[in-house]
Amino acid sequence: MTGPTRNVVENPYQVGEKLPYTFRVDSSSPVVTTTTPIEGPGFNPLVPEGPGNCRWRNLPANDGYNCTTPVYTISETDVENGFAQPITVWQISSNVPEYETVTKTVVPNLIELKKREPALTAERTFEIVDENGEPVGEAPADVPRFLKTTVTATNTGNVALTEVGDNSARVLAGESVSWTTAKPLSQSTVESGQTLAWPLTVTGKNGPDLVAETYLDLELVEIPVSEP
Repeated sequence: MTGPTRNVVENPYQVGEKLPYTFRVDSSSPVVTTTTPIEGPGFNPLVPEGPGNCRWRNLPANDGYNCTTPVYTISETDVENGFAQPITVWQISSNVPEYETVTKTVVPNLIELKKREPALTAERTFEIVDENGEPVGEAPADVPRFLKTTVTATNTGNVALTEVGDNSARVLAGESVSWTTAKPLSQSTVESGQTLAWPLTVTGKNGPDLVAETYLDLELVEIPVSEP
């Protein structure tokens, strides 16, 4: 499967543009088969029925063919991601009973639609809370406490990010996502009046090949405790 090439720094792709593709299909079967694309979101033509589809009936054993008609339409999601990687699913079948129908997923190399520059920043806030998540002010040291940490990561790059920190959401350029954790504090830690928030590296992915990363330093968090 091959797609087009283009200088995307000078001429980035836009929503609705068309990408021509060529599929090369080679049979390794010792019997006559029929090869049929059954899924190809964004492609037209590709899947039967309709003119130009890539089905090939009665493909001879160990033979192959090129299908040069498919055209993929760039979506808004593709442009947000900064790349297109249109996945297709194909089915190989035969009239010979002992040969089962096989389904194959084809994942092509991605095509960059613009110069991708993934980046993010992060900040975190801390709060001392009880087991119900309610803030705890000055209280005796034997009152159970937790360190509640809220991390907010902001996508400062020009492409969407996935798997940002502890959050699986897709984060668009310019948007933020937050998540919260709670760590129990021992009585001795509470009595000391402070605890450490360890360094944290926050990452986000853009496609299978690029990662954005930022680092939060070690921080000292004060724990208010009333006098006994």
